[in-house]
Amino acid sequence: MKRTQILYFFASVLCPLLAVGQSTFSDLPKADKAIYGTLDNGLNYIIHPIPQQKTEYRLVLNVGSLQERDDEKGFAHFLEHMIFNGNDDFPGRQAIDTLQRLGYQFGRDINAYTTYERTVYDLSLLDIRQQDLAINILGNFLGKSHLNKEGIEKERRIVIQEIKDFGTEPLFNRKKLENTPHANRLPIATESDILNLDPIKLKAFYQRWYNPTLATIIIVGNVNTTEAVEQIKKHFGAFKGQSNLTRTQSENTFSPTYADRLEVQKDSNATANKLEIIRFSDAPFLANKADYKQQVIEQVYKLWLNHKLSQAKSQTTAHSLWYLPNKNENALELKAKTKEELYSGINLTASVLNTMTVKGIHNEELTRFKQHLLNHSTPTTDEDITYVTNAYVDQVVVNSHYISSVDRHRLLEEVLPEITREDINQKHTAIWDTSKENLYLLTANDRLFSIESAEELDQQWSEGATKTLVFKKAKKKKSHHRPKGSFHWKAMPPIHSENTGTITAEQHYDNLDITELTLSNGLRIGIKPTKATDDNYILTMFTRNGLSQISTDERKYYQDASYFIDSSWIHGLTHDGYMSVGADREISTLVSINNDASIINTSSRKGNTRDLFEWTYRKLYDYIKPKQDFKEYVEESIAAIDTTTTPSSLLSNPSIQIEHQIEAYKKGAPLSSEELTTAEDWQKVNLDNFFSLYNQSFANLNEVYVLIAGNFNAEEIKTKALRYFGSLEGHTNKVSQENRNSLKSPLKEVKRVTLSSSDVERTDATIVFNGTIQPVLKESMMAHIVREMFNNQFLTLSREKEGLVYSPSSALEVEIYPNPRTSVSLFFSATLSDVEKLEQLAMEVINSIQTQRISENELGQMKRTILNNKKLHLTETSTFRWVDKLRETQLNFSSLKDFNDYETILNSITPDDLIKVAKSMFTTSSYGVFLVTPK
Repeated sequence: MKRTQILYFFASVLCPLLAVGQSTFSDLPKADKAIYGTLDNGLNYIIHPIPQQKTEYRLVLNVGSLQERDDEKGFAHFLEHMIFNGNDDFPGRQAIDTLQRLGYQFGRDINAYTTYERTVYDLSLLDIRQQDLAINILGNFLGKSHLNKEGIEKERRIVIQEIKDFGTEPLFNRKKLENTPHANRLPIATESDILNLDPIKLKAFYQRWYNPTLATIIIVGNVNTTEAVEQIKKHFGAFKGQSNLTRTQSENTFSPTYADRLEVQKDSNATANKLEIIRFSDAPFLANKADYKQQVIEQVYKLWLNHKLSQAKSQTTAHSLWYLPNKNENALELKAKTKEELYSGINLTASVLNTMTVKGIHNEELTRFKQHLLNHSTPTTDEDITYVTNAYVDQVVVNSHYISSVDRHRLLEEVLPEITREDINQKHTAIWDTSKENLYLLTANDRLFSIESAEELDQQWSEGATKTLVFKKAKKKKSHHRPKGSFHWKAMPPIHSENTGTITAEQHYDNLDITELTLSNGLRIGIKPTKATDDNYILTMFTRNGLSQISTDERKYYQDASYFIDSSWIHGLTHDGYMSVGADREISTLVSINNDASIINTSSRKGNTRDLFEWTYRKLYDYIKPKQDFKEYVEESIAAIDTTTTPSSLLSNPSIQIEHQIEAYKKGAPLSSEELTTAEDWQKVNLDNFFSLYNQSFANLNEVYVLIAGNFNAEEIKTKALRYFGSLEGHTNKVSQENRNSLKSPLKEVKRVTLSSSDVERTDATIVFNGTIQPVLKESMMAHIVREMFNNQFLTLSREKEGLVYSPSSALEVEIYPNPRTSVSLFFSATLSDVEKLEQLAMEVINSIQTQRISENELGQMKRTILNNKKLHLTETSTFRWVDKLRETQLNFSSLKDFNDYETILNSITPDDLIKVAKSMFTTSSYGVFLVTPK
């Protein structure tokens, strides 16, 4: 239902080289436990059990806007909306209400989308006991929906608002679809189409196309396969199939032709004009191994093309993506500030392509690119089930067969030796033969230059296509890297003291499965074992001490501190040696310093505990500063200062200007400029100051926390943690509190800002409410519930009842440290004349949540949703997510205790608690309204 899903689902979520074909089933390797089947009425099903927390369900129909007649435009997408409005077993919105009572969210766990050739309904559930419910709901969607007049009229208003939000189809998209069936079958349709929609014809469309012969049920994840098959038969078996329908009806429908091969889109803010040279090529089917080989050939060809452009020192970039079922879009992108620069770029690009045609790919290149693909193929049995499910959707709709990561790697090893120079050369001819015509898409600022015709660009292309270039082999740089496997820590300078310190306290948080140690030097260490299927161990060391230790005016001189601290290396190695050892042992450290925190994050992707501790310890206490790199950086920055500086075109963009004003309003103060515009500014940037700040941030060990996570032996980690960190000596770090961020009390007034822009077709509104909460986890949890209450009630009033907007949304920012505060932002697009009414509706909602107690049932539903979110996010295998969440919790609340008692605290929240928090988060006398209106 999102606009990107409606129009170009392929380009946004699919790998560029996925392909299409003829049948749902194939002799390509299938997942070991996957089951494929067909009912007597023609309905297909695919069931793929994967031992993960959730289960993904899809009802896929090989029906989209291409199946609409002239008097049915918009029907496919409109039906997608209507299906949720009631059916035999779930009248009204009972299907959605039932799932929401179980803690699932519409939009995240329950959704749908429509494209040119597919309609897909999504359910994402956590409990295997809900399997029959999910299959029953999807069965009702297919054959038992109620398309009543009242529901149609309500949905008509909503879809019209969606169309207004969508606006005009982008110019370049319209151009690409020229003279194809797609050009007149945009899935979302037009306002006129929806106003003229005939309910009788809509029902006929449903009866004709929502048929088991065109439907597939896909279930991936925690599934009882035997029961699922019986449940599919029970809920889908009674529907009657139609033998005259075919699943391949939308294939081979995209073959554009262009009378004018140049399309120009104006952009007065552009600092350089951008030209895209477009060619469409056949997308290979993926029904057998030969088709997979064609995919691999395309990957090798891409590597070769980009390599040759780079060899020629061309600024042109090349990319390719799967555009529509039977075509790939191939594009060459150039940017230029003058016409001469563009001409030169086109000429050189055509010369590169002609040289590739004349000389072909060399054996050495082919071997190198094959090896590159093999090196970057990483077979894993831990594939994301949402990815797997959506891959099966593509298999169903366009025969892009799902192949597991392991099988794909095995196939790659099998087909790579078969690929020849001739295969690559033929692919080049098929795509970029210089004698074929180009489609040109130019984004232009006329103040720079303009292009009048495609012929003008063709002339430069043709001229370049007559030239053959000589590519010189790059000289190999002398390598100072160590041979792989030759590095040993015992050869490095010693770093440890004989005194290893002691553990003064140890606590285990049972619900989090975390052991927390407190050492005699004051340092706390959290050890979190996970059940990750990879070998990645993570050590993160963090403190609340950040840029807030220095004055606000001085902070702009520290904006590159994280980068140069990251660029340091460790004693005992050269810089090149440090990089080589890191790559060889797959160990890396990232340092981040912001206003209110300093964070060191080390990852050992080989699960080597010694590497993890040595690397972190030395990076923090035994580093070498990158003095030469810093010196060159400052010199280059001073040399690049433009004495005739003109304001950035981005800063003149109304949408960016309004964002800056919104951020300033949230913080209660103007945003300070961080730009260094003079040589004097750059001379104040000091490398030693960066590292002094770094040292100072981690000096007081009482303020530092170490968290270690991964699928490891916790006792081994405890021993090494004590050995490496127990000998550290902490130092008191006195930070002036006057340098901490402080929020000014907001004025009790309504702030209004309106800017006009030619980039919007209807008014984009943001209403911001600033508030406060107590700095405890319970209040933070309640703030999220209150935001959800506000969002749900505003959606019901503005969309369902009034029909003024399509997709209003809200966002909550909670800052606990250093100053507890909240900001709730309400976003919507609407007609300007409706904004005042929508603002009034927001006030009504605020009054409601501040005065009326939420029902226990509704509160229980929200609590279940929160627990579902937590369960989905923090799984036993998600090491990275655990690290992020635990670090965030520790930085905010200085303790993991409340997070360990999360469910107990959540269940203690009452309706009266929420009224109290709602009053602290919202006030109807002080808020900000920020509008960007059409020019």
